[in-house]
Amino acid sequence: MSFDEERRGDDRRSPIGDFLLAALALRGEQSLAYAELLQMAGDNGLNVSSVLAWAGRAEETGLIEQLSGPDGQGRALRLTAQGAELARNNRRRVQRRAGWEVPPEDDA
Repeated sequence: MSFDEERRGDDRRSPIGDFLLAALALRGEQSLAYAELLQMAGDNGLNVSSVLAWAGRAEETGLIEQLSGPDGQGRALRLTAQGAELARNNRRRVQRRAGWEVPPEDDA
């Protein structure tokens, strides 16, 4: 099943954005190097150009920030507080849609 097939007909959200927010959220406070992000995206069948376009828009809207890479070389991304909140809300939405019990104060 592709990312597009998983989306509901009335859901206008980007599957690329959902995927990347989740990938960054798993890192918590740590950054994710662009090279690793693009590798993960490619491994999951996402178009690299679309990933880079999403990252640019997400940075413009304050969801992510660009940093030096974890090894001091290259560029990396990290969620801002606003982006982390959106990622938590996305996870809860997916859990509810799947019929999983969602704790009311699930911030993990």
